[in-house]
Amino acid sequence: MQRFILPLFAFFALGAALLGCFPATVARRAPSPDAWLIFVDSAGREARFRRSPESIIFYPPLHFDLAAIDGSMRRFAGLPDYVVSQMRASPLRRIFPEIAGLPSTGKFALPDAEWVLLHHPEAVFTWATSAEALEKIGAPGLVEVGFATARDREARREIWRLIGKLAGNEARAQALLQRGEGALGELRKSLAEAKTGPTRMLVTFDRGEGNWAMGSLNYYLNEVILSAGGLNMAGKTPFSANIGLEQIIKYDPEVILLPPLADAQRTMPEALYKSPAWRSIRAIRNRRVYVMPPHFLNNIAVDEPLLTIWLAEILHPEALPHLTRAAYRDLYREVYAYELTDAEIDRALFLDENCQSSEYARFLDNVAGARRQGCATTPSISLTLNGQKN
Repeated sequence: MQRFILPLFAFFALGAALLGCFPATVARRAPSPDAWLIFVDSAGREARFRRSPESIIFYPPLHFDLAAIDGSMRRFAGLPDYVVSQMRASPLRRIFPEIAGLPSTGKFALPDAEWVLLHHPEAVFTWATSAEALEKIGAPGLVEVGFATARDREARREIWRLIGKLAGNEARAQALLQRGEGALGELRKSLAEAKTGPTRMLVTFDRGEGNWAMGSLNYYLNEVILSAGGLNMAGKTPFSANIGLEQIIKYDPEVILLPPLADAQRTMPEALYKSPAWRSIRAIRNRRVYVMPPHFLNNIAVDEPLLTIWLAEILHPEALPHLTRAAYRDLYREVYAYELTDAEIDRALFLDENCQSSEYARFLDNVAGARRQGCATTPSISLTLNGQKN
């Protein structure tokens, strides 16, 4: 018996040794292409995600596209300082309190390669000018965004849909987009019925030491200005670097807009009204200088309609009823499930900064409240819009 057992043990021992030379493997099926989230960016680069990324860095101002569609900021690995700065008067600070706990990804919209490598995000959205540097360090999930996204409405629509895909909620993204477009459609109809001509205007930026710049040919708000019934007098200027006051006097705009950026607020409307050097400009004489509400125009379903409605009221106060406050309440309720307070709307509209400008009392709930706050209460016309009297 033993003579049979010993050879059998030897046989199994030899088999085990041979198997040890060929480790076991598990057959892995390639995932179906339909199971991947696939993005083709502005450079034709393909980014693949097995699921919606949970850790994302945006360097272009696309943060609130995702926040609006997703209903939270839980996916963000961090925020650039310039985004936080632009939010200083926005109700979004309260809607998304987690912003306070997010680390800084840098001061500007320029990627910090070291930061990216240290935090290992699953996806990185960057401007085209910075994509090559991030590609060289092997940044994961790299998606390049062309500059046209910032200034072309159709490009902004496409990036909005892309963010909806990124969030895994394309249906909500499309519904919000249609809702915003509906609000703009109603506004265009009202302006057409009022038969108003375009208001001549400029957007100016105080560069300090007497230097100014203007929103010109590629300015990202040009389409909003047109939709609101305005004419950007510098809209055909190829490039606007530093200019002097003489150029602004030459244009003699009816309305001047100032940006909402914290680091650009060297000059407020009241300071321009008091300046002898500016008195010959029509917008100064008629007290029609305004700080724009905070906005991220890529948040096309929320900020574009709100900014356009506000601007239309600024440019054509005699032709439109008071629409802006109700538009803020309705959009924030629908998109963010958040009830704005009067104080939050006042701050978003820079009530204190704009209070002495013509017709700005219309953005308060009533004229008595405007007088209590010392706002200019120049007469405005109340009209009927869509069967509702203001």
